[in-house]
Amino acid sequence: MNASLRRNDMHLLLPTNEINASIPLEPFMSYKDLVTMNLVLCPVINCLVVFGICTNVANVLVYYRIGFSSPSTISLFCLSITDTYCLIYISLSSIGILPWVRVADYPIALVEVAYILSPVRHSVAATGSWITAVINVERSCCVVFPMKVKSIFTRKTIISLIAGMVVYQVLATMPRSLILHITKTKSQFSNRMVYKVDPKKYDQRILNATLMASNAIPTFLCFLVVVVGTIFLIYSFKKSRALRHAMTRSKTGPTANTGSDKGSKLDTGTKMSEKDRKLIRSVIAISSIYIFGETPHVLFFCAGAFYPPFNLYNPYFYYFAASLVMMSHFFQAVSYSVNFFVYLNMSSKFKQTFKEIFPGCLRKQ
Repeated sequence: MNASLRRNDMHLLLPTNEINASIPLEPFMSYKDLVTMNLVLCPVINCLVVFGICTNVANVLVYYRIGFSSPSTISLFCLSITDTYCLIYISLSSIGILPWVRVADYPIALVEVAYILSPVRHSVAATGSWITAVINVERSCCVVFPMKVKSIFTRKTIISLIAGMVVYQVLATMPRSLILHITKTKSQFSNRMVYKVDPKKYDQRILNATLMASNAIPTFLCFLVVVVGTIFLIYSFKKSRALRHAMTRSKTGPTANTGSDKGSKLDTGTKMSEKDRKLIRSVIAISSIYIFGETPHVLFFCAGAFYPPFNLYNPYFYYFAASLVMMSHFFQAVSYSVNFFVYLNMSSKFKQTFKEIFPGCLRKQ
């Protein structure tokens, strides 16, 4: 395969503005391997996307019906909205990168649409990371400051935190959105005029700075917060379980009936411990799902930070980096799709409301 053929192959996968003329003869990963992986992953990803959109729409409807009197309801409602948008974008980009879709003579290619919408996607994904971190921190504060947490994390506080992140993302994304220009040009597959992103109208430095400010840095910081918070919650969960077992042994021991007041205190403590354990377990599940989905994405950015040549704009690493992006999309599609089951087991009110909106979807227990 000669260099000109490789350049034509890259046109099938990469928007015009991302093509570098100095394509090496032997890239790190072959184009054939990338296409093979895409053909395997794309159907799986899109099945997950369809399932995830259905579950997240159900989440939005259920939490809207429940109302927004609780701070956690607001957080989970907004998280479901961000997950829905990210799933739509993942589907768009995974389909648009397929060779026969890329060469289809549409007025504007799907991969170009995905590139235009990518700033919004990065901002929405970072906002979802922020919401997950807020949920994690709120539950950690419940363990550390059980008597003060309700006065700290009020409805106004949660709304202000989410709204503040949205405002920050709009400001951080605006420079990249302003420098994107759409131009009409002749299709490389026919004489038809098509719309494409003009690569000569924007500065790569602004593009990279915007990506770092809107997605890489916020996501990385929120990821660290969630990891540390999850470790703390797991430790608290184990400690609470050990304390509960000790209290149970005290109740069944020879000193259990020495006083009715002591027995009632133990009963109350056991009930409170059980409620806290259920909430902690649910937040651990949500956080673990988030960590599972975001780890490849975070590692990709870290690799680029420590080794700058490793990026999607380097022809030598492009195919390999694109394959990692597809793998990241797979993990994220799984992560965005399965929170519904956590919510279903976390709250009896959620389950009851879901049954009212979608009767017959759950078996009667």
